[in-house]
Amino acid sequence: MKLRLYVALATMALIPSLATAQKGGKSSGGDEGGGGAPRGGGSFKAPTRGDLEDMNPASFLIDKKKKLQLTDEQVAAVKVVDEQIKERYKVSLATYDSLRRGSRSVSASVSSSRSKQKFATDAPSPAEQESMQLAMRGIQQALMGIRNQRTADVDATLAAITDPEAKAKALALLKDQNEDFMRLMPGGDRDR
Repeated sequence: MKLRLYVALATMALIPSLATAQKGGKSSGGDEGGGGAPRGGGSFKAPTRGDLEDMNPASFLIDKKKKLQLTDEQVAAVKVVDEQIKERYKVSLATYDSLRRGSRSVSASVSSSRSKQKFATDAPSPAEQESMQLAMRGIQQALMGIRNQRTADVDATLAAITDPEAKAKALALLKDQNEDFMRLMPGGDRDR
């Protein structure tokens, strides 16, 4: 009889901790909104396709044409570069978007399978870890390709501006945009 009482008390003590574990509980790292990763921690939120499209240096300078005091000829030349950049990125952005959506489905699948387990542990299985790592590696490689191409895009955009004063202003604006772009990349600080 006493054994049953001890088992019942132990079970009642464990139930709240098991429920918290199944819900994902709060992390001690100061998580914001149930993401499960500590703020400023190891989790990387991949930028959207729109975030990357907004970083087109030629489109950015076309939007700033009045501030830069670009002539109609310079605007036309920058628009040509803008179209070239958009055409070049059609395939890579579509591939990136596909990888990003795929990684989200892998993550959701892992999360879903873990929530169905009666006694979920904190760590994903080795197969789940491998799937998530492969998806993340694909995203990182796509982002590195886009980042590497950005230098050539900035150079081509600046080459279209002939006025030295406008080019200097454009360079300063693109430097600021590049800082925003780098925050989108893995290892960039998006909270600044």
